[in-house]
Amino acid sequence: MNDQELATLLNDLESDRVERKALISDRNIIRQAICAFANDLPNHQQPGVLFIGVNNDGTCENLPITDQLLLILSDMRSDGNILPFPEIIVQKRTISGCELVVVIVKPSDAPPVRFNGRVWVRVGPRRATATRQEERRLAEKRRAKDLPFDILPLPSASLDDLDLDLFRRVYLPSSLAIDILEENERSIEQQLTSMRFATVEPQPKPTVLGVLVVGSDPRQFIPGAYIQFLRIDGSELTIGYVVLQHSARLDRPVKAYNRWIARIPTVYHEDVLNQPLTHNISVVDDPNCLALLKNYQSLMPMAQEARKPIFYLKPADGAIGAHTSAVRNVYREFEKLARAIAQRTGVKQLPTPTVP
Repeated sequence: MNDQELATLLNDLESDRVERKALISDRNIIRQAICAFANDLPNHQQPGVLFIGVNNDGTCENLPITDQLLLILSDMRSDGNILPFPEIIVQKRTISGCELVVVIVKPSDAPPVRFNGRVWVRVGPRRATATRQEERRLAEKRRAKDLPFDILPLPSASLDDLDLDLFRRVYLPSSLAIDILEENERSIEQQLTSMRFATVEPQPKPTVLGVLVVGSDPRQFIPGAYIQFLRIDGSELTIGYVVLQHSARLDRPVKAYNRWIARIPTVYHEDVLNQPLTHNISVVDDPNCLALLKNYQSLMPMAQEARKPIFYLKPADGAIGAHTSAVRNVYREFEKLARAIAQRTGVKQLPTPTVP
């Protein structure tokens, strides 16, 4: 931010983007302010600014700006009290003849940001701990920004870098029914957005997926991108099926799920393998069933928060008590599934590792 932008903010009233402090005697208040700016609850998508060395009325405190002061403020970024680490810039500036410290806090891509376990937000000119509803809003912002790689936008690209003729003539007819396309009155931007080839913005940007599939020159934006031809032995692309997300009681699927699970072997043989079954068979006895993975409901929120697979959760992630044994069970189930897949695809298997 330049001096003119900072001077405008400094001379204005305190707001959800601006806070003034004469001193740093209470460092926890400074950390709370950094935490609140990083959460950006009003969703300004602009940095928050903390002016240190200025009184509440905007007059200069004439605070000596030393290296020690700058180091103390800079260390607040990574001293472990604010998690995840905020992105801040600490600078000595002279604005309108006043020497002060400017702490610029950028909005976090992974809110909610916590200081000592509490989520702080800006409510107008004041700081406050977030309500449960506000925490949910911040968590939704995190999920919205934490996108898979293939639908991330490419800021340096534009729609002119996509082969729109190829998209209309080849990709759309192969992806959608002709009668649907004939009735479709969407613009080309809306069609690209619906296919995740472009972002949902007033001025859409191509995504990684769009550039890879219909880009005129993918390597210009994604170095190392290439097309690989794959040929697989045999005439079938299936090695079996996995039963997922069933609720279990006493290690058996509950009745409501079991009624549907019982139909899977027959449907799989008739519709996938084109081999009608001569007699009923359960998923447990069906050699095509690779695994039955139950729904570990209590572990999923922990895994999402820690950003790791459920079988790698640790006590530090919240997997304590009964959850510890559940993590071990998940690890064994997924290892068994991985080895079954490796065996059927001819992949060399490594020795069984120790369960963490």
